[in-house]
Amino acid sequence: MPGKYAFGGYFFGTPANLTTTWNGSGEPGQYGFYFQGDQMLYREPSPAPEPVSSGGKAVVDGKSLSEPVSMDKPKLSKQGLSAFNLVTMAPGYAKANNFPFYFQSGLVYTGLVPGRGEDLTMASIGYGAYQGGVVSPSKSYTAVVELGYRYQINGWAYVQPFFQYFARPNGTPEVANASVLGFLTGLVF
Repeated sequence: MPGKYAFGGYFFGTPANLTTTWNGSGEPGQYGFYFQGDQMLYREPSPAPEPVSSGGKAVVDGKSLSEPVSMDKPKLSKQGLSAFNLVTMAPGYAKANNFPFYFQSGLVYTGLVPGRGEDLTMASIGYGAYQGGVVSPSKSYTAVVELGYRYQINGWAYVQPFFQYFARPNGTPEVANASVLGFLTGLVF
């Protein structure tokens, strides 16, 4: 089953007070690391191959000695369950970075509804941890849970209603938790 994994890091800037910002102040270089993992977890059964005819009778198992064997690879189903995950860490500059630690994880099922093989059913969670004691009042974390369904209108357009729930939207209990119902549309070129 297909999957992609990546690990990396970044650094930009120069040592302390050698990088000049837009307002003329000196800033040290900044760095961070990330890990991303996307993996298909379950694939629905692929469609059965078309039977090959041999002298008036169908050859389904490919064991005919008089007909050539098809060299075409079997077409695998795109329908099934996949997971996506991302973790980022940027601990060295907490004042300049809202979330020194952030992760998101989710599941996507392609073709969950019978007869709707291109539609996506999605569930995800995201969590960002603030650097404690750096800002006043001290912020702790922000989290979001999201559910959605992408309805594929045709080969190049979709509509996606979604629901989001935000816990501690500003990192403090001073801002109330929020629920959002919405939809988006998209065109694929």
